[in-house]
Amino acid sequence: MKTNGLRPVWDGLKKLKKLWVAIIIIVLLIVHMGIFILKDFSFGYRYYEFNQQMDAQVTVGYSKEKMNILSIMDEYLKQLEDEGYYIVSCNINKTIFEQTCIIPKHKINEDEIKKIFISSFDITVFCKKVTINKDVYYFKNETDKKAFIDKLNSIKSIEYNSEEVIENKSVITKQTVLDEKVDSLKKEKEEEEKKQKEKELKEKQKVTSRSGQTRRQQSSYLSGIPLATYSYISSYYGMRNGKMHTGVDFAAPAGTKIYAWKAGKVIQASWSGSYGNFIVIQHNDGTISRYAHCSGYACSKGDVVSKGQVIGYVGTTGNSTGNHLHLEIKINGNFVNPLNYL
Repeated sequence: MKTNGLRPVWDGLKKLKKLWVAIIIIVLLIVHMGIFILKDFSFGYRYYEFNQQMDAQVTVGYSKEKMNILSIMDEYLKQLEDEGYYIVSCNINKTIFEQTCIIPKHKINEDEIKKIFISSFDITVFCKKVTINKDVYYFKNETDKKAFIDKLNSIKSIEYNSEEVIENKSVITKQTVLDEKVDSLKKEKEEEEKKQKEKELKEKQKVTSRSGQTRRQQSSYLSGIPLATYSYISSYYGMRNGKMHTGVDFAAPAGTKIYAWKAGKVIQASWSGSYGNFIVIQHNDGTISRYAHCSGYACSKGDVVSKGQVIGYVGTTGNSTGNHLHLEIKINGNFVNPLNYL
């Protein structure tokens, strides 16, 4: 009878034990889930824009720490100033909202949010505007502009206009565009040099042919070549080092006789700056021939000379690096290639 009286108590203890086991299991599950949540989730901030067309929020990103757009602006403007920009103003052209929430840790993208903030900045700057033909380029400062112009001029002499303007930072010309301009100018110069070499080769062949005729005819002056026994051309008519070379240079020893191209009247036989000792003859048909860097004269101003008459001697006076005759021909006031008329 005593045993039967204790059974209800014993059964109650057994039920209580099962209850505690269940409670412990539940607590362990909760702790485990809590650890799981703390491992993969975090308290943080959600940033979003409001799309009026969709009438909905568009998430920009998630951040563990609160992000201050004004601090980001100050930091970014300081970076731009260090890079050489001259800031005029900065405005924020879009609204980004903030909301506290529990966020998945794998979705935290603070760098991306920072980029979104920066893209919302409307920045105006002082800049250098350069116009080359119809192409317009913008540079953040004078240093960048000068570096670009110097690079172009090292390839080929260019003309440009420059002015200081206030523009949105976005107009600053990208480096890829500048590189394309440099490459384009290089190709243009290579094409010009190729054409010039082809032209010089044809002219050299032409002069060689004429020189051969001169020797066969055994004449002291043939085909209009102003030097009897020397027809080697050291520099041709045309572009040279980015500048126009307006005549043809015949290399010859100092003192070699120079002959008149055609009959005419000497209108100058005197010193002329970079031309040195300089002879100019006006011919009966109105054309003009000019002979530079002479060592001396065999004519005077006012003399009437005939074709092939000795008028001077080869030298290296004026702006010259060696003994040669620089011959120029002008027709109707314009320089022409002498080799087409000799």
